[in-house]
Amino acid sequence: MGDWETIPAVQHITMKYFSDLVTFGRPGRMRIDKDQRYLVMFSILNSTEGVILHKFQKYDSALKLARFLADALSVEVKLYDHF
Repeated sequence: MGDWETIPAVQHITMKYFSDLVTFGRPGRMRIDKDQRYLVMFSILNSTEGVILHKFQKYDSALKLARFLADALSVEVKLYDHF
């Protein structure tokens, strides 16, 4: 598929919850939807940027990947999953 890339120096694995409220429709017929997701990412040593690994709709799936990666890389998991 492509070239292999070197994994950056990972400080920890981060799992973050995000949501958006989307409003649309005509007055009197407004609809509000909530788009929620969990991002699992590498937090890079000495960097303000992270590397997004995957986006999940379900909390349990995101947490499972975050814990697996943290264990494999011997780093801490940081959870920002408050909603």
